[in-house]
Amino acid sequence: LYDPDVLELQGLLLQDEEFPDVTLRSSEHLQVLRQLGLLQVLSMASILTVANRINASQDAALGMKLLKYLDAHFDELDASPQQLEDLKCIAWLPCTDIATKFPHLPYPERKKVLCEPAVARPVKDIHLCSCHGTSING
Repeated sequence: LYDPDVLELQGLLLQDEEFPDVTLRSSEHLQVLRQLGLLQVLSMASILTVANRINASQDAALGMKLLKYLDAHFDELDASPQQLEDLKCIAWLPCTDIATKFPHLPYPERKKVLCEPAVARPVKDIHLCSCHGTSING
């Protein structure tokens, strides 16, 4: 279970499944739960679960929250090379339609809102992408 007082986890995790029951969210209960090991940082397994949920729901806003969380906490992750490879192959990353954003470039129009990190580049690297590449929205 995760600490409900960690605000950046609020939008990423399911309230009913990944946080203590609402009857156990008083400051006294949470203090005891923290002493017992209530988590305050996402595990890599939880990140993969969130990424799969984003992929299934096609929720680009949730994808952006996960991207911001990973940007802030990547150095703290205890991830195996296989877990990182798995994360790169899940379509959870919000992407932009390059043809709409840069109409003067010869890119085909795309309707995808999410893409795999393995095929995405930041918008500042658009000149390095082929027309088959994808650009991160953000």
